[in-house]
Amino acid sequence: MLLEATEAAHSATQAVLGLPRGPYFKMAEEIGGHTLGYFLPELIVCFTLCLMLLVDVSDKLRSPRNLLSLAFVGMLAPLLLILGKWGTALFIYPDWGNLAQAAHFFKDHGYVEVAGASMLAFDGFANFFKIFALASGLITLAMLHYDRSLPRKSFGEMLTLVLGSVLGMMLLASSTNLLMAYLSIELMSLASFVLVAFKRSDRKGTEGALKYMLFGAVSSGVMIYGISLLYGMAGTLDIALMGQRLRDVNDPLAIGLALLMVTVGFGYKMSIAPAHFWAPDAYEGAPTPVTAFLSVASKAAGFAGFIRFMDAMAFQSTGNALPIINWVSFVAVLGALTMTIGNLTALWQRNAKRMLAYSSIAHAGYLLIGVAAVAVGGELGGDSGRAIADMGASATAFYMIAYCIMNFGAFAVVMAVAHETGSEEMSAFDGLAKRNMGLAVMMTILLLSLVGIPPTFGFLGKMNLFIAGLEAARAGYPIMAVLLVVAAVNTAISCYYYFRFLRAMFIAPGEPALVSRPLIVSNTGWLLVGGSALLTVGLFLWGSLFTAPTDEATMLRRTPAPAAAEAQDASKGHAGHGH
Repeated sequence: MLLEATEAAHSATQAVLGLPRGPYFKMAEEIGGHTLGYFLPELIVCFTLCLMLLVDVSDKLRSPRNLLSLAFVGMLAPLLLILGKWGTALFIYPDWGNLAQAAHFFKDHGYVEVAGASMLAFDGFANFFKIFALASGLITLAMLHYDRSLPRKSFGEMLTLVLGSVLGMMLLASSTNLLMAYLSIELMSLASFVLVAFKRSDRKGTEGALKYMLFGAVSSGVMIYGISLLYGMAGTLDIALMGQRLRDVNDPLAIGLALLMVTVGFGYKMSIAPAHFWAPDAYEGAPTPVTAFLSVASKAAGFAGFIRFMDAMAFQSTGNALPIINWVSFVAVLGALTMTIGNLTALWQRNAKRMLAYSSIAHAGYLLIGVAAVAVGGELGGDSGRAIADMGASATAFYMIAYCIMNFGAFAVVMAVAHETGSEEMSAFDGLAKRNMGLAVMMTILLLSLVGIPPTFGFLGKMNLFIAGLEAARAGYPIMAVLLVVAAVNTAISCYYYFRFLRAMFIAPGEPALVSRPLIVSNTGWLLVGGSALLTVGLFLWGSLFTAPTDEATMLRRTPAPAAAEAQDASKGHAGHGH
């Protein structure tokens, strides 16, 4: 009865939304219900994680190659599963100018309840960040395979921790419940703490992991306290429903304090000021593949959770309930502060990884431009507000892709140089062009993309953020114009420390003993570095051929149409009796 009722409700919803019955839904039926099928990507990662633990204790099976292959399949399978249904839209409607509106890839696909409570979303926004987390995990596996400094005896443990962190990121991107979001952050963080300190003999790694854990413990406590306050006032942990109920609570001080506390938890994962102090030490001390993974995937997951939370609060909590929180000004100030601190502090760094760590903090500030646009849309409300919010969310997602490619590539170059020189200091790059011109050219392309100079993908990403910010400023928010001016100034500042790499590679003479010896890069290293550089230029050329469409699709949850609402109510009624 339950399966038949669920099938009828899902068919009604599917008919309203116009969803084809593709292989993803067939697979859901085969394993006993649509709800389980929605979580099939996460289940595959979880199953692989458990299987990895079993294989790692077997003397016959625990070779690094077997473990790496198992982890690779465990992340590639869910990635292909998600792309199998919607990935073709990227080629049918290849709009790289406004990624969130790229055809049907980002249309809403519904929400699934667990035990009568909305816990996880199954929508385009979640799908995008799941794909992002899985792709980042696969690149990290390649970097771990390339990094010869890691202890191979504990290779299985490291791969298991990466899988656990990826699972937490996927769950956080889908979380529509604050408790689920909190648990997802904890899952990510616990795995990340161990990854940072994986080289037990490395003092910097141990120190960075300790600071990471202490900041994580404090932010976790602050966040859960804020969640408890919100639950006490709203009587629910569902983010959207909480936003609606808070309008009737006449205690703006308590609401504002609670929202700030929850923001601290998300800000810790996004490494935005003033919750960024753990990042430089953790990034410098961690193995380079882990540093790249945390600076990209962990940050993206934090932004996914924060955007979903803030979108619900901004759109649903307008009125006289939240006068103490001006989300637009709050996010804009955070963005300006984060990018300024990141760029100014990077100017004085001599360690390449530490410099890129502060660069990562600065890029978090740039990403907050898109988040601020989401806040503007929430304050405006209506169709015009939703359009600006979608533009901000899409610009953030688009820049995430560019940042992922160029940051992974830059850290791969640092790892290649460190393998040959034994140093991650800037001086290790002196005379690199004489030792390996190809590697120096690839690094130059990636650095230009990090600055945002054409013809690179980073330029398109930053341009989309500025366009979203301009649209928000034109809607009557001058603080957005100020934020864009600050971002432009910070971009100019970043040129100085990025170009320090160029000076070292092409102008600095370097030590004669090192310059006379060519720098050898393995095939895996060339795949990582060359692939990143080629994608950076290639995606710019491809993206410049297309223009943005109108407003065909959007990323975040909408108020359902009457017919869709009836179908969803029917689904909720049946699901509440069976889960």
